[in-house]
Amino acid sequence: MDVYFSTVIRRSPIAQGGELFRIDWETKNVLARITIAPPPPPFDDPNPRGNSRGCRGLLQVSDTLIAATYHTLLVFDKGLNQIEQITNDLCVGLH
Repeated sequence: MDVYFSTVIRRSPIAQGGELFRIDWETKNVLARITIAPPPPPFDDPNPRGNSRGCRGLLQVSDTLIAATYHTLLVFDKGLNQIEQITNDLCVGLH
């Protein structure tokens, strides 16, 4: 069984604020690992504890995984290869 999870690295630069992992639960091997950061445009971040860092939620839909960032939904295949991104300024802060 594969398990997907994300991290948030508090007080880090936004571009290094978290990662998304895919692990094999039985062997505990990391099968894939990528940085999760909101794509441009840049923005001011008044909260260094978290706010815009890392992944704010995950959803698996069929053979895709959707990861929410500060203002973008990143869509991946099961190997964590990005296949799409959906961005809208109206999504800022939703998770």
